[in-house]
Amino acid sequence: MSFLGRRQSAGALVSNCAVILTCQGTLMSRLPNLTPDRMSPEQRQIYDEVVASRGTWSNGPFSQLIHQPRIAEPTHKLGEFIRYHTSLAPRLSELAILIVARHWDCRFEWSIHMPNALKSGIGAVAIEAIAHRQRPTGLREDEGVVHDFATDSLQRHEVADELYATATRLFGTVGVVELASLLGYYSMLALSLNSHRASMPDAEAECSDATVANLNKAFDGNDNR
Repeated sequence: MSFLGRRQSAGALVSNCAVILTCQGTLMSRLPNLTPDRMSPEQRQIYDEVVASRGTWSNGPFSQLIHQPRIAEPTHKLGEFIRYHTSLAPRLSELAILIVARHWDCRFEWSIHMPNALKSGIGAVAIEAIAHRQRPTGLREDEGVVHDFATDSLQRHEVADELYATATRLFGTVGVVELASLLGYYSMLALSLNSHRASMPDAEAECSDATVANLNKAFDGNDNR
């Protein structure tokens, strides 16, 4: 799928379903929300680039990072590549992101990427298992390797030799570098979202998609915090 197609399909799924965007329950953000008219020229340029790339400006990580443009600007460029331009299939990227979100208990990241994972072909049963901190059954070979690579990296802080060799066989050297970088990038965003708290909507709308709503509840029921 092209870059534009991947971006539009991800954005459409989130916009078509008013998912509950929470990272710390109902607590409000610890950072002031900068509207475009209150941004410096440097901040406004980053804001415009993010909107042009992603099609929207949410109350997520970039509304936090924008307070330090020298962090926001390279993070945005790295994120655009990692999300839309790597050699990994979208379903593999979204699967890895869900494992990161679950590891860090970041509901905001989960809420954004879980519908995208469904859309990309990751089954609801597999996603529910991740929400419950379990290894899904019935994964394809490449999905199982991504799951185990991500889990080893996050929980054991290393990847076993045999698993690393299998990942390299399936994804190549470039793909393995991209996968490890994806895990690090979305871990950084999760830590930012959890530390500063993503701004909550004034009124949270229930999602009309029962599958998405149920998977959000499964995530909430297994929060370790």
